[in-house]
Amino acid sequence: MRRALLAILGILVAPAAAGARAPDVASYRIEATVKGDGAVEGRETLTFTNRTDRTFETLPLGLFPDGTGGISITSVSLPGGEDLPRSTTEDRALLFVRLPSAVPPGGTLQLDIAFTARLPKDAAFAGTAGDFVLLARFFPQLAVPPASFGDVDAVLTVPSAWKGKTLATGLLVRTEDAKNGQVKLTYRAADVNDFALAACPRCEVHRDLVEEKGLPAVTVRLLLQPDHRALRARYLAAARTALVTFGSRYAPYPHAEVGLVDPPWNGAFLRGAEFPGLVVGGGSWLSPRAVPSPEGVTMHGFARQWFGRLVAGSADSPGEGLAAYAANRLVAERFGETPLLVRPFGVPVTLEGIRLPDRSASQAALLFTTAERTFSREAWDELLREYVERYAFRHPTRRDFLAHVEVHLGARAAGLLRDVLASRGRVDAAVTHLAARPAPSGRGWDSVAVLERPGETAWPVDVALVFEGGHVVERTWDAPGRFLRYRVTGGPRLLSVRLDPKRKVLLDEDPRNDGRSLARDTAPARARSHGLRSFAQHVLESMALLGISVKR
Repeated sequence: MRRALLAILGILVAPAAAGARAPDVASYRIEATVKGDGAVEGRETLTFTNRTDRTFETLPLGLFPDGTGGISITSVSLPGGEDLPRSTTEDRALLFVRLPSAVPPGGTLQLDIAFTARLPKDAAFAGTAGDFVLLARFFPQLAVPPASFGDVDAVLTVPSAWKGKTLATGLLVRTEDAKNGQVKLTYRAADVNDFALAACPRCEVHRDLVEEKGLPAVTVRLLLQPDHRALRARYLAAARTALVTFGSRYAPYPHAEVGLVDPPWNGAFLRGAEFPGLVVGGGSWLSPRAVPSPEGVTMHGFARQWFGRLVAGSADSPGEGLAAYAANRLVAERFGETPLLVRPFGVPVTLEGIRLPDRSASQAALLFTTAERTFSREAWDELLREYVERYAFRHPTRRDFLAHVEVHLGARAAGLLRDVLASRGRVDAAVTHLAARPAPSGRGWDSVAVLERPGETAWPVDVALVFEGGHVVERTWDAPGRFLRYRVTGGPRLLSVRLDPKRKVLLDEDPRNDGRSLARDTAPARARSHGLRSFAQHVLESMALLGISVKR
């Protein structure tokens, strides 16, 4: 029944499969001159196809102001026409172009735009660090929400030192020498919703071809800092693992090439930036092998290629949370539980046996990990695989995602996810009472345990009741009530009750109230003592490494 309903929905919506052509909404032909300091002067032709059900009398363009950076518009016109009237918002984030004639549903419009731009300083998405440049959001883009797919043809005149030392969205199809010690690069990209370029004259470029049975081949190009040569294999292995795992688990990667950029130490603010076909990693030549860095940030960037680029959700969609969930899961599968890394005075020190709590991850990532563990990994993987297939090259909203969850897992599951995503209630369950006394009949014990939900969201939670003699009864509290009481008469003595023994509900706000025991348990105290001793040992070893002594 569920598959039949999905088939009907698929006919109504006609989703594009991963790797298929997306209907063009916003395509760009860009010609620009880029200087080494990030200054840009250029022109573009924007082709807009109105695939909405509304008519546009004005067209909004994003200018991406950010402190010292931003885009300035010199002129906007129809091809061969006069400069069109326009106005900006107070914060200069948007430019509204008043059109001479409205664009109806299904209509197409071309605008010729002249602009200048300067990259911002220390922004999380673009900037310069010495001779390293991440060129992004440097041209006016259609700001009809949500961001739209199309093709990009970019002809960029850049310093000649950049020749052979750039990675960008799409394929480099031509390199030509230009005047004044410059070089002209032509890039073409299809089915993308953004364009960016990274350049680093001092970097090395490495190539790897990822071929896996059942998946299309993808070329990985790595722009690597020369002092990070030791990280080359780790970067490429992380990229390969992400492409194969996400490609098999969710959908094949939709582009023939992907670029992976290693920023310099003074460009750490760019770590994790991500664009179609371009991922910015981050690592250090001091990165210990026991800690997944640069692997972690690389895998997170690749996860956003699926949940953010292939499926480009609207502002309220859970795309970022799905990307974090997918990446966190892949890192855990690949590396297991990794030690905590600290850098006193810049020297990396791993603290074995000490880990960050689960709640250090984002709320949405915890939600989706909890959903996977609650409803089964197989069911959750199938849900996400069909979600990516259904919404490839589209812009699902939160409502779309929750409707998809309801089809796969039912209304109860969709309601639980809806409440957490909307921050309508806390998830918490507690064992508030546990008692056992000899039965009046003299046979066995009368035992009682009371569970309570201090939180407002009734997320299902497993319950383990441990009786004398080692007998364990497992139940699941899946009812929406606030209280639940277990009572056993004339049976073995109930020794302890534990909620969520397999750590499925990572959303639980207070794990300290998850159990009670009638027997004295010294294990938590011993574990805390061992952890403190291990931490003290690491601190003393670090002090000895740095030559720090403590006088008595």
